[in-house]
Amino acid sequence: MTVPESQRKLRHHLQSRLLWAGLGSPAPSEWLTPHTERGEQAAQIVQELGLSDQAHSFVGNLGPVGDPQRLIASAWNLEDLEKDYRAFIDGYAGRAPCTD
Repeated sequence: MTVPESQRKLRHHLQSRLLWAGLGSPAPSEWLTPHTERGEQAAQIVQELGLSDQAHSFVGNLGPVGDPQRLIASAWNLEDLEKDYRAFIDGYAGRAPCTD
């Protein structure tokens, strides 16, 4: 799905919400997730933003052409994600709740 430059704000909302839903984007206008249940969440986002007529989705397996690791690396920056998780864990490790 392509959202034109003239609708930059809408495109930003779409990208932000899909990223927060855990989808990755290996190429412009392409979004993917290994979690099929997130397809419903992505569909809801697209619908709420009024983009259903411009989008399509499918569920399938990676075919025999292409390297799955390269696809994953192009969709998500796993090194940065690991650093963020480590920083979060280190920042909150050993903390006790303030209330019951």
